[in-house]
Amino acid sequence: MNDQTVESVEQVLREELVRGDAILASARPILRHLLANDDHALFSDEMIARIRGMMTHLASQLLFVQAEACGADDRAEYVAERQDELAQMLFEDTEFLAHAHGRTIEAQLAERLQGRSGIDSVLSPLVQELIAAKEGDMAALAMTVLAAQARFMQHHRRMELPLGELPGDLFHKALVLVRETAGDDEVAEAVEQDLRAVYDESAGRLGLLARVVMAMGQKATRALRGQSNTGLLG
Repeated sequence: MNDQTVESVEQVLREELVRGDAILASARPILRHLLANDDHALFSDEMIARIRGMMTHLASQLLFVQAEACGADDRAEYVAERQDELAQMLFEDTEFLAHAHGRTIEAQLAERLQGRSGIDSVLSPLVQELIAAKEGDMAALAMTVLAAQARFMQHHRRMELPLGELPGDLFHKALVLVRETAGDDEVAEAVEQDLRAVYDESAGRLGLLARVVMAMGQKATRALRGQSNTGLLG
């Protein structure tokens, strides 16, 4: 090898060492937590699998719309070829990971409450009370929340994260990712228009819960503080 080739190889090795040191440095706090705590629920194999499943599901939804926009002959193949790369981009985004992590923790806590205390993971005492309210609008809204919570638990079991359930800021970030990966401005524009046309943040579960709390007025403290140690979700 000539001097230039040797220098190039050395540069690659130096970059790999720097990257390896960065990975080890970021992994140490997690390793420290696992060694110091017996409860590994926050970083369990199940937790990792569920978050990975949600990120992959999110990537596939974006890519199916993209495949339709660019007129792909085989949409399934189009998605399969690009899904891992887009999912990796989602894995590397702290906000997407935090949202998926939070959803998983919430669903797991709801399941534990049901197993331990018999509190339904879908129909909590407060939601049941609101469904029976004399005010027709409140009862109808509570029924909508009940249906949204049932879908939330189903999505948890299936390791899914529907685009329509993303908060507004994350939905916008998803559109930015599409624009970065589409490779064609017209395709990216078409995807964005299609997704915006069906997205309604207020119709998502989080939006519905916010509407219930607002509709309760002065009684909203019960929803935020909890009723008999249970909140809106049980």
